[in-house]
Order: sequence, then C-alpha cells, then structure tokens
Amino acid sequence: MYRLIGGVLLGVVVLAALVGGCGEGSEASSGLSQEDFTQEAEAICSDGKVERQTALAGFYKEVKDNEAKSKSFDQAELAQKLLYQSFLPSMNQQLQELEDLGAPEGDEEQIAKMLGTLSTEIKSVEDGGLGTFIDDGFAGFESEARAYGFTCSA
Repeated sequence: MYRLIGGVLLGVVVLAALVGGCGEGSEASSGLSQEDFTQEAEAICSDGKVERQTALAGFYKEVKDNEAKSKSFDQAELAQKLLYQSFLPSMNQQLQELEDLGAPEGDEEQIAKMLGTLSTEIKSVEDGGLGTFIDDGFAGFESEARAYGFTCSA
C-alpha cells in the first residue's frame, strides 16, 4: 500500500516537473542577444518560406498537369488542400521553433506579443480558410517582426 502511494506521489512530482518546464518559450530569457535572436529567427523563417514555396510549386504543377490533361478539377479545392495540408502545418512549425528560441533578456514581452500575434493569425486562417488567408494573412506578425529587426514573411 505504501509502495503504491509512494509510486503515485513520485509520478505526480515527475509530472509536475515536466509540466512546469513546458511553455516557457518566448516568455523565458534565452541568453541570446537581439542580434543572435534575429539571425536565428531569420533562418527559421527562411526555412519555413522555402518549405511553403516548394509546396506552392507542387500546387502549380498539379494545376498545370490537370489543365494539360483537360482533367476536371476544382482549383479552389486544391488551394484549400495546399493551405491545410502544407501551409498551416509549416506556419505552426515555424511558430514552435520561434517559441523554442526564447527571447533576448529584456525583450520577453515584445517577443511574446509578436508570437502571440502569429498564433492568433494562424488560428484565424485555420478557422476562416483561404479567404481569410488572402484577406488578412499574417500581416500583423510580419509587421511586428520587421519592427523588431527581422523579416519573416509567409
């Protein structure tokens, strides 16, 4: 009985330690300088953009192939597929990697706000679909990133 209780307590302590360490992301100081942070953020954004451009090239190829074969297809449906299967997962990955960087000391609030904007914009596009992406996209995040000192366009 005491062994069972001890095991449960140990499990609770381990779980609390794991959960307590999660979610620090941009709210915790990373020890990076602003210059180092912006360089790493640029690399993350660049990798994400290449990934999304590759997916877009695949989309255009699929459209051209369908047109060449006079195959009936719904271009809007293909675009929605691109958005939900490639673009949004890539943006979520980019957000996660930026959060994992942490923030330069003293800039925690600014980075948290910027990444919060990106998270909100991703959710908005997920909920609103292609029309929301076309209308609003990620302009708020892109503007905040530029103001901080790096370019991060979708």
